[in-house]
Amino acid sequence: MRSGENLREEERTVAWFYRVLRYNVIDFYRRQATARKMLDIYSAEDPSGTMPRCVNVWLPC
Repeated sequence: MRSGENLREEERTVAWFYRVLRYNVIDFYRRQATARKMLDIYSAEDPSGTMPRCVNVWLPC
């Protein structure tokens, strides 16, 4: 019975790891999309193309 319990524990750990990984990947792409939208909006408002330093800090390249 002990090895069966260990196997279940390992399966739960692997499932938990992939769930956390999946959510982090989703969050990464959501942040990128948001940053692109902010950049597009700011670019449309500022035809000179120069962005203040504070905006550059918020928007990763």
